[in-house]
Order: sequence, then C-alpha cells, then structure tokens
Amino acid sequence: MKILISDDDPIIRMFVSRVAKHASYDVVVAEHGRAALSLLESEDPDLLITDLHMPELDGFGLIAAVKALPRFADMPIVCLSSCNDREQVARLIQQGIAGYLLKPVRPADFIDRLHAVAPRAQAWK
Repeated sequence: MKILISDDDPIIRMFVSRVAKHASYDVVVAEHGRAALSLLESEDPDLLITDLHMPELDGFGLIAAVKALPRFADMPIVCLSSCNDREQVARLIQQGIAGYLLKPVRPADFIDRLHAVAPRAQAWK
C-alpha cells in the first residue's frame, strides 16, 4: 500500500514516513497541500495522510480538491494535526475523512490507524 503524506513540518514528515516504512508501507511525501495534489496522478497513492494547517493549500482545501477528483474521490484520507477544535474536526468528518490523529502521535497509535484504514485503502481502487 502506498501512502502520500502531506505536512509542512519536515520533522513530522520524517517521523511519519519512517514509522510507515517500518510498518512495510510505501511512502511519498509532500511539503504542503499543493505539492500533494500535484503528486496524486504520478504516484497513485492508496491513502492520503495530511496535516490541516499548511501553506499554499491547507488540509481542508486539499481534502476538498481530492474529493472533487473523480479518480480519487473515494481515496481514504487521515488527518494528522495538532488542531483539536471540535468544529474543525466535525467539518473534517463531514468531508468524509477516514480518521483523525492528534499530534503528537505515538508510533503505535499511528500504525494502528494505518492498519485500521488499510482494508478501505486497498478496496477503493
């Protein structure tokens, strides 16, 4: 399974990437939402993990843009963010995300979420 990770923090990108690779997932990283959006076609990921607050295109905009693309509309999306505002999390749920993890996240919790979403990520294509 290939995961596209979009986060503007290089430390978070490195951490999440290493944890996912250690759990035998293929990983592609993007430093913001616009970069992630441009990688969709060429990388053809099974799952998107995104931060919410990023420059150029934030997580909300990225999710909306991905959901608007017929080919990727059903791709599962997990948000990994330090935002714990209930209204924003409710908005994410309305956008149809597959999961939400609050930073800082423990590696075991991150891997558990990946394993939980994996069947959906493999089935949507």
